[in-house]
Amino acid sequence: MALSRLNLSISPHKLPQMMRTARTFITRCAVLVLTIQMLTAIQVLAGEDSGHRGAVVGLQCGYGNVRLRSDQGWNVRQGTFSLGFQAGYALTRRLVIGLEVGGWLLEPFSYGAHGQEEERGEAVSNTMVFIHMFPVKRLPLYLRAGLGESHYKNNNWDKTGGNGWVAWSFGGGYELHISNHFYGATQLSYSRGHFSDVPDILGKETGRRYEVSDLSVALHWYSKK
Repeated sequence: MALSRLNLSISPHKLPQMMRTARTFITRCAVLVLTIQMLTAIQVLAGEDSGHRGAVVGLQCGYGNVRLRSDQGWNVRQGTFSLGFQAGYALTRRLVIGLEVGGWLLEPFSYGAHGQEEERGEAVSNTMVFIHMFPVKRLPLYLRAGLGESHYKNNNWDKTGGNGWVAWSFGGGYELHISNHFYGATQLSYSRGHFSDVPDILGKETGRRYEVSDLSVALHWYSKK
């Protein structure tokens, strides 16, 4: 009886979509596992240590899928360019901590000249304390996490920006040695944060928040090796 109820609860026209989603997830997991295994083998054969020491400066840029929402039904999703800067220090050869400033441009900013043009521009940004941890000695694969505050800037007449509230992120990346103190990296991260409530036509817009899935490339400079 329970099985029959379960079968009736699944719409037949949704089964192909569910199967495609499952196949895509399994394929991505398999590719990720094989890639990590291959990179591990290459790095072990090379015999290089992934650790660093000293001051760290980084620049990253990429593509982010941004989603903005609120409790009143505001729901916007947009893919856009991302940019970030980092500065920190390697406390040990496998642990880096520092400050990161990054953001996503949703609409280019323009300011009306002599009142003839409307002001425009929209962006989401955050300021965070970040940690990079290299869990495997001979593999330059790092895990990252950040905690800080988020900001929402909007110059359009129909929307209001917001002051910073708590934001956090997590993800990982893989570094490749370029030359001397420079390393290139590919990085995948997920970020989420909240904005302050603002008045609107119906009273107040509450629960404003964002979430971003971001794929980027980065350049890291370490003062010591």
